Amino acid sequence: MINSRYAALSKTGEADALAAQDLSIIQGLNEQEIQNAIEELKRSTAAIEKQSEALRLQQNAMNALVKSDKKATQARSHSENAQVRKWDVEKGHINSAVGLPYNQYIYWVLQILD
Repeated sequence: MINSRYAALSKTGEADALAAQDLSIIQGLNEQEIQNAIEELKRSTAAIEKQSEALRLQQNAMNALVKSDKKATQARSHSENAQVRKWDVEKGHINSAVGLPYNQYIYWVLQILD
């Protein structure tokens, strides 16, 4: 990866321009500064990993909620369809009972209500 970056810089001529710069004005890092930078990188990596795990857990919880909602919606739809079928059967009974004499109709209605 570093070689490909260097190759890209060499191709554009930027590698030579960078090499020609006076680097004496850039202060070098001492051992303590390097260790501090390494420790900071470790802390930030740990924080990122912790956040990633929290996001993973949230995603799993969301997936479970979606799955549960889908099952509940299917169950509700099944129940509603069953109720509609029941009403259709009762409607058929009422329609056929309309042709009965009035006394038989009242008797039939009372049986349904019980």
